[in-house]
Amino acid sequence: MIGFTLCFPWIFKILIFFLFKLEDLSDRSLVFIKVGLEEIKNQSLRNTLTSATLMLATSLVVCLSILTDSYRRSLNDWVETEFPAEFTIINTANLAAGIQGGVPQNLLNELSQIQEIRSLDGFFINTRAETNRGNFTIHAYTFATYDRENSPERIIKMENEILISSNMAYLQNFNIDDSILIETKYGKKEFKIRGIKEHFFQNEELS
Repeated sequence: MIGFTLCFPWIFKILIFFLFKLEDLSDRSLVFIKVGLEEIKNQSLRNTLTSATLMLATSLVVCLSILTDSYRRSLNDWVETEFPAEFTIINTANLAAGIQGGVPQNLLNELSQIQEIRSLDGFFINTRAETNRGNFTIHAYTFATYDRENSPERIIKMENEILISSNMAYLQNFNIDDSILIETKYGKKEFKIRGIKEHFFQNEELS
């Protein structure tokens, strides 16, 4: 990106040259185009910097859009893998916009009143959890519902016991039985690492 930006004045000069050639071959009635090109040619440095700034801003917007879409796809894939269900409700509007927020908290109780639903469960994701070791993403769900054979959820017995991703354990040098202090509205609370899970969709996650 930096190299392309530094080359932009040279590219801009060549582009103006070709535009002048095209204008000479085109309809002479398009005088306003020639006036604009003359203005750009006479103040090439200022217009080049303006164009480079606009190009950089556009690139940043595109990159952020790609990252947001990648996060949305990763979350959807993780939900389908970890929470196999006929229907999954996700606030896709907030998710696509990168806004922290899900479905209303009372939705779970409202859905439980529907007789056709045999089983129902919810999950919570906090992407900005503050701990004594940095900020991490928390996935909170009912372990007992997903304690399949050989799954790490089976070893969790207490409310203050958690699982972490294998990438988080490697990058942060975490080991089983290590402690993490998580900031809550009631103050800091200690959680014990009881297992390592492979299939989280980001590097620094705990559940």
